[in-house]
Amino acid sequence: MFHYTPKKLKAIADDIDFDELAVKGLAHIEIMGNRKAVIDGCKGVLDYNENLVRLNTGKNIIRFTGDNLTITSMNNEQAIVSGDIITMDFS
Repeated sequence: MFHYTPKKLKAIADDIDFDELAVKGLAHIEIMGNRKAVIDGCKGVLDYNENLVRLNTGKNIIRFTGDNLTITSMNNEQAIVSGDIITMDFS
């Protein structure tokens, strides 16, 4: 098991350049277990129901399938999908 000090974690975070990804039109996705996903770079919602959420990120379409899915927040090109996420894929 790895143990990182706060100083080491900050150094790792500083090494990752998320702005470069945004410039390339790529989405930044953070997934917390199978219960929540935060998608930066979301351009719009293509499909939305309790079992399917499809989001347009410009270069890709991200599809979440699961149970009790909801978009709990959407603003400034960021969407938060919550529920029992079973799969996530790109097309």
